Amino acid sequence: MSESLTSVNPSTLEELGSTPVTTLEELDRLVRSADAASRDWRTDRDRRRRMLAACSFVIMDNQQELAELLVREQGKSMSEASGEVWITGRCFAHMARVDWPETEEAVPAPGRSAQIVRKPYGVIGAIVPWNFPVFLLAAKAAPALAAGNTVIAKPAESVSLTVTRFIELLNRVLPEGVIGVVNGDAAVGRGLIEHRLVRKVSFTGSTAVGREIMRTAAASITPVTLELGGNDPAIVLDGADIAVTAAALAASAYFNAGQMCVAPKRAYVPEHLVDAFCDAFAAAMGDMRVGDPTQPGVTMGPLHNSAQLNVVQTLLNKALEDGAKLVKGGERGTDLPGHFLEPTLLRDCTDAMGIVAEEQFGPVFPVVGYRDLEQVLETVNGQEFGLGASVWGETVRATEVAGRVEAGSVWVNQHNALEVELPFGGVKGSGFGREGGFAGVEDFLQTTVLSVKHGTGVAASPMPAETVTGRHDITTSETDLDALRVRLGAWLSERLGTEVRLDGLRRPSHSGMSSVSVLFDASWTEGGERQRAELVARLAPEESAVPVFPGYDLELQYEVMAGVREHTDVPVPRVRWLEPTGEVLGQPFLVMDRLTGSVPADNPPYVFGGWLADLDPAEQRELQDASVDVLAGIHAIGDPASRFPGLAPKAGLRAHFENERRYYEWSCREDGVRIPLLEEAFAWIEANWPEEPSPDVLCWGDSRIGNIMYTGTRPSGVIDWESAALAPREMDLGWFVFFHSMFQDIADVFELPGLAGLFRRDDVVARYEQTSGVKVRDLDFYLTYAALRHGTVMARIHRRRMHFGEAERPEDPNEYVLHHPMLRRLLDGTYPWK
Repeated sequence: MSESLTSVNPSTLEELGSTPVTTLEELDRLVRSADAASRDWRTDRDRRRRMLAACSFVIMDNQQELAELLVREQGKSMSEASGEVWITGRCFAHMARVDWPETEEAVPAPGRSAQIVRKPYGVIGAIVPWNFPVFLLAAKAAPALAAGNTVIAKPAESVSLTVTRFIELLNRVLPEGVIGVVNGDAAVGRGLIEHRLVRKVSFTGSTAVGREIMRTAAASITPVTLELGGNDPAIVLDGADIAVTAAALAASAYFNAGQMCVAPKRAYVPEHLVDAFCDAFAAAMGDMRVGDPTQPGVTMGPLHNSAQLNVVQTLLNKALEDGAKLVKGGERGTDLPGHFLEPTLLRDCTDAMGIVAEEQFGPVFPVVGYRDLEQVLETVNGQEFGLGASVWGETVRATEVAGRVEAGSVWVNQHNALEVELPFGGVKGSGFGREGGFAGVEDFLQTTVLSVKHGTGVAASPMPAETVTGRHDITTSETDLDALRVRLGAWLSERLGTEVRLDGLRRPSHSGMSSVSVLFDASWTEGGERQRAELVARLAPEESAVPVFPGYDLELQYEVMAGVREHTDVPVPRVRWLEPTGEVLGQPFLVMDRLTGSVPADNPPYVFGGWLADLDPAEQRELQDASVDVLAGIHAIGDPASRFPGLAPKAGLRAHFENERRYYEWSCREDGVRIPLLEEAFAWIEANWPEEPSPDVLCWGDSRIGNIMYTGTRPSGVIDWESAALAPREMDLGWFVFFHSMFQDIADVFELPGLAGLFRRDDVVARYEQTSGVKVRDLDFYLTYAALRHGTVMARIHRRRMHFGEAERPEDPNEYVLHHPMLRRLLDGTYPWK
């Protein structure tokens, strides 16, 4: 066995680096360490939740780094890689919320009481392939960790750099031994499966390798979960919207160069619709660009390795020899030396062809014409695989047909619409076991029955009935995505005067404590051209979500965001549509463009580490200056009272302060607990009121870098405008400086270096004055006011957590305020500004 694994860029064939091969002795030490760690890890579910949430933040905080590594080592496009990292973070966030009863009371019987207890296995071996190495590991590790297990990962050899780095990032927050990684060939994989302390194995990969893993695990009776190959059919019915269907299938079929187990790999189309389908499909391929995925505009990279390219090329050549017709593609698509094959469309294919009957796992899409739907169903249900399938047509009819397809996931008018909240897995030769949702956690739990004999008669219940609860997700604000898709799609269709198709509806990892955000993609035809947009719907929260604020004026947010976008160069998302009545979705909402970029994390705060901390000092200074310039740009808008009339009635520092006081009283109404420190702060503000406050400007309100998206060191998106106001500019500056200082204080508590040299008060003021040409006044007042404002918000959030059973009432009311030591020193005039 070689002592190291060499990773190669599949686009350029250049060596990227190497990873040491794990020896069997090292593997044994890692497994024993994981076994020892599991004894403590399994005992505290609340701690596991917090740790999984922290993992989610670490992942999103390092999204750019992981995506770039995926692009170079695996070969997918940058947008695909960023999406993989995003859903990985989403997976950890979801599993941090999933809940279930560890103990349930069994059906009573005479003479005994019994409990059904769910327990973790112990050490889990997670073996993942090269096509989606980060997400597929998360789909195993996150539920396994949530259930109380520890995990040893074994990635495919060719993506060892990416997975090893991913594990390193998780180990920033997880206790030692909870997750580890071994690297090497099949011998290392066998060593992991055969280790006596590995209690379960979860594998994603080919059916052939899955069979070998079952054989190896059988020797020690180690249970396995297998997510294996798929050869997903797409069945197009009469009455389907051919243009929409073809475009959607093209986007899915060539995702990750077709190297996706649940991608559509063939289409069955009524014979009389084949011509129209192929024309529409080929048209949808027109925007696809093959090349080096690190370059802008490239939508598809290479296949991952030469062996896979040879498999696909051989199947393609044989299909053409056997009578298939090439509609589009078939060439390399680039002069680069890597493993390239451009998106390829075949028609006049038959089920006897290998390109149809086998899982080719590449960017070739065959179309099979049919006359008899019953024969199609017999064919697809008779195949070896049963991972996924889709049916396209009028909803009622398509749903009826979909119910007759034998597969783990069957989609109607969509394909590979994977959601971390839903179970996923195969039937037949595509494996068994499930990932996703509670089913994913349940797969990593084993059941024990504790049965106690009593005297004669029916035994009393061993625990109160109210403690026996069904599983649920702890959530802040739920939105039924299926219902929302229908209602929002209908509203947009009526508004645009054409059918609008919505895909990929999902919630961000963290949404609902304030407004509720739903991400989705929309497509429609306008002027004969197909339009596509990546969008965000922002909804006011429902009352049942116990909102942080008493009101959410989305109409005002729309006005402010549109105005800032019109009058400045500040990168505010384009707001497209507003529905202020609540009649469509039950709550008012607005729809805006979805921007991309890296965002400094709030929890754990970015001062703990991550992409911002990894920048060199010059880059950090560039980011700092660019961030301050955002404030100056917002404040430079002339005549803000006339440009933002919705803000005018509450303009001025006095109106803002009185509104803050009303908010404090509103938040106290629930439990009646008053907070002495905050009331002292209100009195301090009155006593130290500026003699002549600065003129009112448009203030962003929640002005902090956690609400800025960055590309490199430059802001690419400025979001969260619900606190916008007409007030002195120092209100934004005070909030901006205060927030970073508060986070730095948290780093000091944990004895971490943090980012003490960044966003220092004097540096921020100097840059702002240089950019704006305006002298900053009374900043001590506004810094203390920022601490008061944040204190009222944190007190409300603590009450909210108490409402949901996530926190207890503190003995000292001042502890409702997270940063109460800092506020105390600000009031005393002893806070050491750095």
